[in-house]
Parts: sequence; C-alpha cells; structure tokens
Amino acid sequence: MEKRRGQGSTEYLVILGAVLLISMVTVIMVGGSQSSGISVKEQQSQSYWKSGATPFSISTVKVTNSSVALSVSNALIEPIYLTAVEVEDDSGNNATIMTPNQMFNAGEQIDLSNYSFSDSSNPCVGKAAGSEFEFKVVSFIYTQGSISGIRQQGTQPLVGTCSALPLPYVVATISVGTYAHGVAVTPDGAYAYITNEGSHTVSVIATASNTVADTIQVGSYLHGVAIAPDGAYAYVANGNDAVSVINTSDNTVVTNITVDSGPHSIAVTPDSAYAYVTNSGGNSVSVINTSDNTVIAAIPVGNSPHGVAVTPDSAYVYVTNYDGIVSVISTASNTVVNSITVEGILHGVAVTPDGAYAYVTDEHDYKVSVIATASNTVVTNITVDSRPHAVAVTPSGAYIYVANANDGTVSIIATASNTVVGTIQVGTSPHGLAVTPNGVYVYVANANDNTVSVIDTGTYH
Repeated sequence: MEKRRGQGSTEYLVILGAVLLISMVTVIMVGGSQSSGISVKEQQSQSYWKSGATPFSISTVKVTNSSVALSVSNALIEPIYLTAVEVEDDSGNNATIMTPNQMFNAGEQIDLSNYSFSDSSNPCVGKAAGSEFEFKVVSFIYTQGSISGIRQQGTQPLVGTCSALPLPYVVATISVGTYAHGVAVTPDGAYAYITNEGSHTVSVIATASNTVADTIQVGSYLHGVAIAPDGAYAYVANGNDAVSVINTSDNTVVTNITVDSGPHSIAVTPDSAYAYVTNSGGNSVSVINTSDNTVIAAIPVGNSPHGVAVTPDSAYVYVTNYDGIVSVISTASNTVVNSITVEGILHGVAVTPDGAYAYVTDEHDYKVSVIATASNTVVTNITVDSRPHAVAVTPSGAYIYVANANDGTVSIIATASNTVVGTIQVGTSPHGLAVTPNGVYVYVANANDNTVSVIDTGTYH
C-alpha cells in the first residue's frame, strides 16, 4: 500500500500530543495529592484499609500522642466478635492497643478508641501535629462462630497524620476518704463534694488545684450527694436513714433530716426549693422542702429505688428501681404518674438539658437505656462496660458519661447517634461521677482505691 506524504509526521505529532496530555494529567494528580497534604503512602494505606481489608476495614483513624481512635466495619454478611486490635512496634513486637470485646453485626461500623495510649507503640509520641505516622502491621483478633483467636493481619501499613485534637483523658488522681461513692460539683465549678462511704466523711476538692480543701464528718455509710442549684447547701444521703445538710459557705452540717430506710441518691429541683431522695430500703422517695428542711411527702415507687433526676422544667422526677422499672413522679401532685418497664437492675439516671431524654444505667445487662420523655418509652439501648452505675450528661447535652464499676472505666456516649464514642480507664470500681458546669471536666469517685479521677473532656463536652 502506498504511504501518503506527511502521514508519518502526523502520526508522530498525535502520539507526542497524547504523551504530553498524560504527563500533564499525572502532574496535576500528583500536585493535587501534595497540595492536599496526603502522601502517596497514606493514599495507598487508605485505599487498602477502606476497601481491600477484610473482614475488618478501617474508614478513619485518629492518633494523638495519648490516644487512638478507629472507625471499624465488618465486611462480612454474618456477625463476628472482635476481641483485640494489635499493632507491631518498631522492635517487631506485637502490642495490644484495644480490647473492644464487642460484637459487630454484618456490615456494622463501630467507633473504637483508647484514651490511654502513650507507650512506645504509639507512633505519635514526641511528634508534632501534622507529622506522618505509620503502624507497620495492624491485626484484628476475632471470633467467628465457634472458632476463636482468628487473626486478620493487614498486608499494608496503616498511615496517617498525627492529630492535635484534644481527646478525653485523666489529668489528675486525687486521694480521698475510704470507699468514695457520690460526686457533686458546685454551680460555680469551684468545688467537688465527694461522699466517702467507709470513712463517713465528705471530701471537698478545690477544682482549681485538684486538692482536698476540706474534710467534713457526716453521719455514716454515705451514698449520694447533691448541691442545690443556688449553691447554698449540699445534701448528703447517709446510712442512718437521714439526709445531712451542709452549708457550703463554711462546710458545716447544719441539720439532719430523717427520711425513710436506706437513702441512696438525691436530686434538687432547678429552683432549689425541693430535694427528692430515693430510699432503697423503704421503696419510696422522700420529698424535702428545703426552706425549712422538713419532709412533706413520701412517695411509694418500685423495689429498691436508687437513681433520681429532675427534668429541667421541674415538672417530673425520674426514679430508677432495681426491679427494672422507672417511676415517673409528677412534682405537682407528688404521685407516680407513669411506670416504664426497662428491665434489668437499674441504677443511675440523667435527664438531658432540653428535657427530651432520660438515660438509665442497667447493672445487670450492662447497658444504658434511652427513654423519650414525651412518650415515656425506651427508644434504644446502648451496650457499655460491666456494671454501669452513675450517669451524667454534659451541659451541651451532646455527651453522656457513664461510670462502669466492674471494668474501672467511663464510657462516653454521643447523644446524636446514641453510640459509645470513647472509653476511658479510671480507678478501681468507679461509682459516682459529675460534670463541671462548663463541661470541661468530669470528676469520678473510685470506690475501691479511695480516689477521684479527673477527666479532661477535650472536645467531648
């Protein structure tokens, strides 16, 4: 076939143009990657861990110099139980960074975190925010069906950049009296009052220095404590069937009010006019008029009532009972107007600042039940660690903190999703906890080691 004049030159120009176009696209892509701050290694890591790893994938990872958080998904069509997450350190040793012990349903994504991650296996220790980190090997240890100890070892490293976001962690541990139980913080946030069941005292912690500023001898076998919203008095439930009233200006006991058998927890109405006291031995709630410190009503509730919370509008009081029932009291009539079946052994209760939900802890089934107060129905249950006791809500209403007695942990629940977004290791057998009015700190009473852990809430407030 005859070749036309100029055909070779034209083909050459076409090929040259294509090569130049590909080169320009490559430069743009590489330049875009660099300008976005994501290295090629991090892009490869994201590609593998988001879509190539199985059964567990990682959609997001956040590491600070003291914490690690992962969003982990189960890619299988059946549930699998994740027991541990391990990484390989620079010496080639495996280090366990998380022990979720959590069931992942098919396709389910769960946020996992460790807020006490500051050892040599943390690649962000000593690095500035924005520095690249790398976990050379990441492994998931899980159970599938009857087979346990299955190891999924990643074939690509997990790469990202160190974060500077403040995450919750324990900033102080304070020694108090024997068997620390209840916690309440003054409205100005200046002091935290801790009941010590074994030493029959109340420790007063100055929050500015996190030191014990005063110790008050009060009754016997102390349990709950509440401080009136006006800050004038603290009310303490003690084992001699009384509520002791402490004048917070000089920390003296001004009177003792006889109530029913076994007072446990106390809640004061927003106007400071009334205090509601659960009596675990008397299956009742005592109502105290704070103006003259007299009992004006005794309300029968469920079996062994423990927790108590007043709604922000003062209209209702929510009481948890050991028989799995939440009693709803109308403050207008001081009668039970609703009984909500939650099931389990119910302990603590907290109502959100908008009054829309009540969060209830269940010691038996290790869960937190969420009650919609408009309908007084349980809308969801959230699994937490073992034997959840006290529960507190942040002033913003965005997060719930739960003390888990058996595991020595505090669970953080995001109210927007009603999921656990973090777990913090504290002291032994945490019972009571309270959030400061500004939401910056949580004070946790650890019964078995006679201490109070102070948590900096970081962005979780």
